[in-house]
Amino acid sequence: AAARDSSSSSSEATTTTFFKEAAAAAVSGASSDEVVASSSAEGDDEPSHPHGRALSPSRAHHRQFDELRKTGPIVDVGWTYRVSNRTHDAKEYTADLYAPMRRVDAATTQVWALGATLTQTRRNHDCLVIDDTLDAAATTHPTMFNFMGRYARSIEAIDLVSGAREFHEPLGVDPDGFELANLNHVVAVEVPANPTNDGRREIWLPCGFFGDVVNHETSIDYVRIFDVETRNLTTGPRLPRSGGACAAIRLELAGESFVCVFGGTDGTHYGGGFLDEIPCWDFATAQWLYPFADLPVGLDHANVVFVPPQECGGDAADPTERESPSKSRLLMMNFRSEHYGVAHKEVWAYDLDPHRDVDLAQLRAGDPSAQRQGEWYVFASNDAADGDTAVDVDDDPLALHYLHEGRDAAGVVQANGGRCVVVGSWRMRPPLALSRPIAKKKHASSRRLVYNFGGMHRYLHSGPRNKTLYSPLKQIREFDVCRRSWAERGNMGFRRFALQSCASHAFNVGITCGGQGHHPTKGAHETLDNNGNTKWCLMARFDGAVFDNDARPPWWEAGF
Repeated sequence: AAARDSSSSSSEATTTTFFKEAAAAAVSGASSDEVVASSSAEGDDEPSHPHGRALSPSRAHHRQFDELRKTGPIVDVGWTYRVSNRTHDAKEYTADLYAPMRRVDAATTQVWALGATLTQTRRNHDCLVIDDTLDAAATTHPTMFNFMGRYARSIEAIDLVSGAREFHEPLGVDPDGFELANLNHVVAVEVPANPTNDGRREIWLPCGFFGDVVNHETSIDYVRIFDVETRNLTTGPRLPRSGGACAAIRLELAGESFVCVFGGTDGTHYGGGFLDEIPCWDFATAQWLYPFADLPVGLDHANVVFVPPQECGGDAADPTERESPSKSRLLMMNFRSEHYGVAHKEVWAYDLDPHRDVDLAQLRAGDPSAQRQGEWYVFASNDAADGDTAVDVDDDPLALHYLHEGRDAAGVVQANGGRCVVVGSWRMRPPLALSRPIAKKKHASSRRLVYNFGGMHRYLHSGPRNKTLYSPLKQIREFDVCRRSWAERGNMGFRRFALQSCASHAFNVGITCGGQGHHPTKGAHETLDNNGNTKWCLMARFDGAVFDNDARPPWWEAGF
């Protein structure tokens, strides 16, 4: 309760809900056609919304989806594809979307497009999978939420078992007069029910930009809080510095919970100041504290993950960690430190162990000796190494070269108890000249991984105008935390950035919805709306990887 700003009654917003009858229809056996039709104008196959284009699959796809969801969870229902023509990525990708929907073979399929597409296309948003359990006694199913985004002032939920969906357009404004749901470059953090929030389950959205038009956005001053039970969006505490495109994570220090915000941009998207501070909201005292050292440089569009201690053994890149569990760390990756500049390719780390038992009394009292402690350091340089591997996904001779390019605006999920990270991103197009030949090797499965989906890479083109060029990525890459090295694991089918990813442990899938797609020369109407947003949710499953639920990872229960 203390987290909420009481100065504005308008912050206690209600929610306009579209498709709210979807859950009831799924239980009663009503078809998806009926659900969509009941929420749109008669005869209109695409419900209209004032901000961005709201899309729905064709009637034929609705019928196929209805039949398939009767046979089991919808998480494996969709389309598979293979990209063979890199010049027309989207054309090759969308060709398979004309084929009948089917239940994919989990044993042979790594990446597929979910049959339940987004109701409203979106990018610069975030997603979480909550209630991630298949316990027979559970009253809820694993449900994927997608939060706001550019040209999408809405929150959409899709039940990964039944396919039932909800579509909410929150109302209300914050104390600055900004609409609560007008938010992009947002990150979502689940906060479990506890005495400090009156027993509510909440999703915190601790940063973002107001405004849809590119380069006309302004960072927000107030946190947004989504109530999981009531589906209402309200105003949270005022941020120490206005911020957009930050990274954020829930952490525990000395046994108490904090939501920590890393970097971001204060001001406009194209001209604001990059933040290097890490404020952490203390739920017990309702104030922002600074337990961690500032970042080496101000940055935005980053990903941050918590990595628990692990047994690396002979796989450890650091010899001191080969005979004992490694340290618990924060890893920072996929970020930029200048507007539309070249993204950093290194991975930073911060050791948490020395500060796990910080004296909270001193910290809360403002004692300088307890604030901004520790230091950040380069954990992996991300330079090419002879041991790196690239999978022959689409016969791309530059795949291994792209593997090491800096990127931002990417999606990240973890696997194997936080030991692995998967990331995608947007890259600025690199020079085609390679420093050494690329030898493709069969991927050796790793036990400790972080996965990266898509993103943006930028590079400086040498010429009379010194122009910065860019290109989005379709690559799915894997970071082995013990070996501190990257490997390519898959391909999203077409180039995407301005996205975030989430994961379901119950179904063992990584998920990336929406994002901005690379405008193809043909077939743009099949993959992109008029704002460049996409509606597809891509699912990924890899040998040797057991995905962690990013909303409630396994180390929550065991403690940090």
